[in-house]
Amino acid sequence: MEGDDVTLSCQTKTPSNLPAAFFKDGVFIGNESSGDITLHCVSSSDEGLYKCYISGDGESPSSWISVSEKHPTTSPPTTTPTKGEEVEAILQLFES
Repeated sequence: MEGDDVTLSCQTKTPSNLPAAFFKDGVFIGNESSGDITLHCVSSSDEGLYKCYISGDGESPSSWISVSEKHPTTSPPTTTPTKGEEVEAILQLFES
């Protein structure tokens, strides 16, 4: 949902401490030694096909991420607004 943080995790079948490269729509967006990358406060511009690559292990299939619109509430909030929720998506590498 708009405003949430989304964490993408690149995982191999066997545990790996190698860095993962992340791509959106075929364009490199970051290299993370932890194997995770977080997209902060997502919006519709973050929609697209994501994949990751770990050297020596290969790349994940592309996964579509869509961002839904936050709907305004008709009544005022009864509590103090908090930061958006965090969502996790796992990009799994498969052996061919």
